[in-house]
Amino acid sequence: MLGMSDDINRANAEAAEDVYARWVLKPHLDRIRSALNEQFLPLFGSSGEGMEFDFDDPSLEDSEATNSTLTAKTNAAKTLVDAGGKFEAVLEALGLPKIEFDQAKVDAEAEANKAKAAALGASKEPGQNGQKPVKEEAAA
Repeated sequence: MLGMSDDINRANAEAAEDVYARWVLKPHLDRIRSALNEQFLPLFGSSGEGMEFDFDDPSLEDSEATNSTLTAKTNAAKTLVDAGGKFEAVLEALGLPKIEFDQAKVDAEAEANKAKAAALGASKEPGQNGQKPVKEEAAA
């Protein structure tokens, strides 16, 4: 499966690692698991019933797919919260971890930003680039 290569980069290294994990390491771990579950575990009699040996899959996760999924979930969470959804319910629905924060502080900052925007909007006079409008002289 693996050959010699003079041109090694990160993609090649990750591909080689994944091939090794899928085609060499995983079958070996499957054989060990089978031996433990079929030959060793029965030696414990009734205390071994309902138990089994297992292992975590050693093959690599696709980090780009994982990152894009997380980005999509966080964008969806922001959209749902902005639309009025409850923060905790949105996180739970999207399968995101709980985040502890001070809701009162967040609400106070939002109110302060609204008040600031309203104050800035009321104090500005219409004109281009923040300049006062030029009065046009009426032709007589």
